[in-house]
Amino acid sequence: MKIRYLKVRDTYYEHHLKQWPRPPSVSIIQLKGYWLNQIGFEVGKQLHVLPGIDHFTITLAPDKTP
Repeated sequence: MKIRYLKVRDTYYEHHLKQWPRPPSVSIIQLKGYWLNQIGFEVGKQLHVLPGIDHFTITLAPDKTP
């Protein structure tokens, strides 16, 4: 797998778009691509996000079996 480069962008929560003055924007990171399926991040899978200082770790959550 090759290294992917992303940019942190700004956006607003949908319910803030009707407010004026508009509250501060929030950060967003979008991950998109066929490569996500190739490494097991399929549509509908639950994820765990572990935040840290200057990094975070995203892993697949264990499948829930009834």
